[in-house]
Amino acid sequence: MDSINSSEKFENALECLCPKLKFNLKNIPENIKSLATEIRLKVGKQPLIIYKNNNYFVNSSILISSEDISQCIKIMCNYSLYSFQEQLKKGFITITGGNRVGICGTAIIKDGNIEGIKNITSLNIRIAREFKGCSKKIFELIKKDNGGVLIAGPPGCGKTTILRDLSRIISTDKELFKKVTIVDERMEIGSCFEGHIQMDIGLSDILSGFPKGEGILMATRCLSPDVIVCDEIGSEKDALSILQSLNSGVRIIASVHAKDKTELLGKPQIKKLLDSGAFENIVFINNSEFFGSIKNICKVCDLNA
Repeated sequence: MDSINSSEKFENALECLCPKLKFNLKNIPENIKSLATEIRLKVGKQPLIIYKNNNYFVNSSILISSEDISQCIKIMCNYSLYSFQEQLKKGFITITGGNRVGICGTAIIKDGNIEGIKNITSLNIRIAREFKGCSKKIFELIKKDNGGVLIAGPPGCGKTTILRDLSRIISTDKELFKKVTIVDERMEIGSCFEGHIQMDIGLSDILSGFPKGEGILMATRCLSPDVIVCDEIGSEKDALSILQSLNSGVRIIASVHAKDKTELLGKPQIKKLLDSGAFENIVFINNSEFFGSIKNICKVCDLNA
């Protein structure tokens, strides 16, 4: 399994910070940079790096100001917040290198809908990581099947990384070759930035920023995919769209937050999909430092055994 240089991804993230923070974070140890999964910036606090479930606090004399956060946001949006308005409404933006920034602040509400965020108090930069080949074992186990695949695991275990790698392999495999469309609602799988796909998704088509429900139906109607890949099934609308796509013979590969069988079956919308035959295999992922570490793979028909 080949790990894409995580230090490079970390350096990409630093390019979107204000000069003060960029200077101080450049000087942290190289081993921390290579293992970093998050950069957390909060007004009045020192910068925090998350790596391998550990914390690394940057220089205690450096406290983040509101102006620092404001400068960072402007740089991240190329000084055009309007261009990123739709992402900001959802509480995140995707930046160069495929890194994603979660944003905390005060919601701007209009007619009951979130129109944006003001008075930003913190930023959480998630370092995008690619592990080419992390899904190879899963691919070998499912490639002879035609049914859907559900990747289940707790947050942060690498489900999105696995979906990305599966998309790459399925769309480029010389023997299997399938047309793949990724519905990337939160722009994490392909991580499009200003029209450029930041991650290697092979020959997959990508609908970036589309709500899953609409994206799945649009892909089915307009792109004739053999496989649709999407992240984090959560709502009834997501489940309904998947059910509708089944009538077109499309195979679905998706993920869901569920650490085990009990939690999985406790989600009504997922239970409905499992009962419908939308998925044939369930892959449970371990919450470990090794992305793609399989805890268990089972057939849906064996879940209640």
